[in-house]
Amino acid sequence: PNKSELMRLVHSFEEKENDDEKNVIVDNDDDDDDGLEKVIQYAKILQKHGANNVLVTLGSAGSILIPSNNNAQDVIYQKACNLPPNTSVVDETGAGDCYRAAFAVALTDQTKSIQECMKFASAAGALAVTKEGAVPSVPTRKEVEELYRAAFFGDDGEEEEEEEDEKEEENMGEFIEEEELMEEEEIAESIATSLPRGGDDNNNSNDNDDDDDCPLLFGSRLNSMKDRPDLCPASSSLTNVRDWIKRQGTISGLNVVDFNYPQHFHTFTSNEEARQALEEQNLVAGAVC
Repeated sequence: PNKSELMRLVHSFEEKENDDEKNVIVDNDDDDDDGLEKVIQYAKILQKHGANNVLVTLGSAGSILIPSNNNAQDVIYQKACNLPPNTSVVDETGAGDCYRAAFAVALTDQTKSIQECMKFASAAGALAVTKEGAVPSVPTRKEVEELYRAAFFGDDGEEEEEEEDEKEEENMGEFIEEEELMEEEEIAESIATSLPRGGDDNNNSNDNDDDDDCPLLFGSRLNSMKDRPDLCPASSSLTNVRDWIKRQGTISGLNVVDFNYPQHFHTFTSNEEARQALEEQNLVAGAVC
């Protein structure tokens, strides 16, 4: 999470605890020089409630990873990546998403340490803020690699990059040889039969779901319905989470809905109630962010 999301998560947990402990957290919720100490404190509360390693983005202040072993010496802080030359901050929308996606990509490279993964992710976040919009600002892997090397290792990383590319190709070849891959038909069948497809789509009389063997799943963030009421018919209500789910259910081909926690769960009294609301629209939950 980012820092504000982390605080909201902690407060939602602490509301269920005794008043004394809750007041300690709320009273400390301000912006001052011991911000990193507070982030670590909040992360440890999440870990008390079941979280493992907690990675928090801090915007221009960088990022910090609090490991599950609660050893202060193992906490990793990474400063923010410098912006590319002749650029400036245009729009911060999606920067955190780019950071997390890049961090996950870097983790698949077994030659990178956690600190290097955070640097790689910081480069992706830095590139994202230099363009307007969430999707248009997503950088390519090549762009991230170039800024990562220029910002953290200097400009002379071209030879290293070629060697790393060769090593990556070699590792991929070994992986393909060693792994037993499913046939394309099996992939399509396993996915097509495991999840519902097509939303509710009651107005579509030409139902081709039985013939749909597309191996891909299509998802949408629930906030897409909240933030774009202009895309809905004037007669549609979009006042709460159930309304947004119903609107998602009218989209032909949609399988999966992504939720934000705890924002989208105040409407429901239980996870089961949320699941039933999705099932009524022939949908399932995807990510819960």
